[in-house]
Amino acid sequence: MQVCETLLSFIYPLKWRCTYIPYLPSSLTETLNACGAFIVGMNTKDKNNVYKHIDLYDKIIIDIDSDSIESNENL
Repeated sequence: MQVCETLLSFIYPLKWRCTYIPYLPSSLTETLNACGAFIVGMNTKDKNNVYKHIDLYDKIIIDIDSDSIESNENL
């Protein structure tokens, strides 16, 4: 949760007006298929579950634990 809060502080003085979920349980992973911009925090152990349920076409995944950023090459 603190990582998402830190990310939001980087855009200060602007305010994030889109969907913000500090921690999304693995049972709700399919929520990531929703339209629109959003910032979502998840546990790293759920990363493989994310790949099974969502299309990365228009999403960027930032993994703080492995120091990696993944996205579709067309972004």
